[in-house]
Amino acid sequence: MADDHIFVASGDSCPICMALDGTIVPEGYTAHDNCMCSTIPKDADQDCEHGVENIDFQTSPSGSVIASFEVTVTCPDGSEAGASGSVEVDPVTHNPIKELWDAVGDLASEICESCPEEEEEEEPFNCC
Repeated sequence: MADDHIFVASGDSCPICMALDGTIVPEGYTAHDNCMCSTIPKDADQDCEHGVENIDFQTSPSGSVIASFEVTVTCPDGSEAGASGSVEVDPVTHNPIKELWDAVGDLASEICESCPEEEEEEEPFNCC
């Protein structure tokens, strides 16, 4: 099913979230109130791992919530790449936590796409 997502527990997850880590769930699923974990599409490239830090929420003069964050991706070859991001959300019409994790996932996917391709070692030619 195209709508299936995988539950991804955050680094400091509670026992409930750790038990759900890697299970198939609906998009945007949260295990409990104030859950900081995320979901990623099941068919997404699972070769990269990512972490998020320095999450900061501020309120703009217009009343929207601005969430800023830093994402670090570990590429399949072990190299790391990172970037900062932010998302501005109207808390009346959208869930700021869901929008934050969607933005984190989008940025992590974008960084993962820039990872170097894994090169397969060429087998030496051995005659006979």
